[in-house]
Amino acid sequence: MLVTAQETIIQTLTDLGLFRTIDGWQGEVEDLIRVATKLPSAHIALGEISFGDEPTAIGTKLSLDDNVWNILITASNIRNRHSGAVECYTLIEAAVTALKMLPIADGWLWPVSAKLLYAKAGLSIYGISFVIENEQ
Repeated sequence: MLVTAQETIIQTLTDLGLFRTIDGWQGEVEDLIRVATKLPSAHIALGEISFGDEPTAIGTKLSLDDNVWNILITASNIRNRHSGAVECYTLIEAAVTALKMLPIADGWLWPVSAKLLYAKAGLSIYGISFVIENEQ
């Protein structure tokens, strides 16, 4: 289920045609800064899983009570801060629009928050957190 969820997110972001690099990610934000990637980029990381107090099943699969996915959007703009911010905001809005309510696993993606993780020397990294909702 987790691999399928990540692949679905990657494919949806790929279909936008806005990112030059899209991949899974495991590591710290500082490591992402040092990795040579074509920008803008989106990296998908499983942020958290909570199995709850009692197991529940949806169909034949175990339901995960909390399943958080983080999308790390990285962009670079050395012209000026305003242009860099506008580019990042456009990418955030496009990613949220594409992923919000996306059928995935046994539910759908729902955005929880977005925040600035890093901004220095024209490089900006924003993190967007999504949960998989499965309540009716």
